[in-house]
Amino acid sequence: MLNHVQFTAGHTKILEEEEGSPLQWTLQHQINDQFFPTVPHLNSNLMSDDEGYDEVEDLLDQSSRSRNLSTFNVSGWDNDDDGIEKDPNPHETPDKELLWAAEHSVIQVVRKIVEQNPELVHARDKDGYTPLHRACYNDHVDIVKYLLMNGARHDAQTNERWQPLHSACRWNSLKCAAALISFGADVNAKTDGGITPLHLAAQLQDGKDLIQLLLSQPEIKGSEINTMNDTPIDIARRSGRLEKYFEILDPCFV
Repeated sequence: MLNHVQFTAGHTKILEEEEGSPLQWTLQHQINDQFFPTVPHLNSNLMSDDEGYDEVEDLLDQSSRSRNLSTFNVSGWDNDDDGIEKDPNPHETPDKELLWAAEHSVIQVVRKIVEQNPELVHARDKDGYTPLHRACYNDHVDIVKYLLMNGARHDAQTNERWQPLHSACRWNSLKCAAALISFGADVNAKTDGGITPLHLAAQLQDGKDLIQLLLSQPEIKGSEINTMNDTPIDIARRSGRLEKYFEILDPCFV
């Protein structure tokens, strides 16, 4: 069972400190009708070995990565690391806590940490993902806007040169993509595998709105090729669903 936590349906409560032990968790939040602890006492040592987090992470794993992705392979994708490896101790330090909170849309934690240490908006995991990348994975647009307004870089690159817009397009996070573009994100940015945001949008089963958003940008380059010589339209043709939305481009290209 979770230390200091009682799962309670229907309300959120502040937990009281147990005799002889510091108060580690103060709030509970609801995601997918489950309550879980989210806010460590940021001025004391963060808990890193609490068995309850295994339960929490299991719940979050079930609710995340729910985007409807195509089963078609994106050529050149294997050259890039497009996923985030699960951190066994995501609450060990403030920077890890911020990465976790951004990915899981725990805005109170994000604000608390950024207020205490604004430079942590640039925190990175071992693969180079920032809190902004993490927030884009599940379309947490409020987190994205908060981070951008507090100095997060929309052009931050992972070790494989994925920018936050790539993460948003990989997981069909339309609202986050729009927010990033409004802050100046490069719609033609390329990863190490030569993949642009449009390549990623083209492989989605339900990426129509995202493709239309990208193609509506005056600076979009729809014929960019990745390291396997695939253009976004090549990928859309293989999916069999989204090719028609590329008609807005030069007819010679289509």
